Amino acid sequence: MADAPTDASARIAAWAESRADIAALVQIGSRVQDGGARADRWSDYDYQLITRTPGAYADPAALAGLGEIWISSLQPVFGGVSKLTLILAGGTEADFVILPHGPIRIAFGALRFPGLAGLWPPPLRAGVRDLKIVAAPGWRVIKGGPAWERRYARLGSAAPWPPLVAAGFAALWAAY
Repeated sequence: MADAPTDASARIAAWAESRADIAALVQIGSRVQDGGARADRWSDYDYQLITRTPGAYADPAALAGLGEIWISSLQPVFGGVSKLTLILAGGTEADFVILPHGPIRIAFGALRFPGLAGLWPPPLRAGVRDLKIVAAPGWRVIKGGPAWERRYARLGSAAPWPPLVAAGFAALWAAY
């Protein structure tokens, strides 16, 4: 492999630090769950990219600084956000779920008062649930510092898996 994954992850961290619009970059997925025990050498790198300008990532110019990119794809995913998938030189795959800064701050703010969850509007409840499903099993703040570490700690460590009914399965299937 021309580009070792550790080189790619260091380059991703440096790229995020160089971009003023990125409030936080948080690694999620198998490489951080259970201390990375769930990952193998073929595992991709998964991130939540929290930005003030989510639309900027439709433009390949936003990726300058990541090095050679063999393939890039931007597609909608559940929760009404987009996922940017990159294959970097050497074959390292990195996925970035692009999260808008304002709504994600609202979700983490709500998590300061979990006893009030019954009063949250349905979109906020759904957003917090989705955030917990994806990130609670494991996360690591790459950019954002202690404030974002405190926010992510509010997720707990157990994903609130909802019961899967036929309509839910159909919606998930349609997303792929």
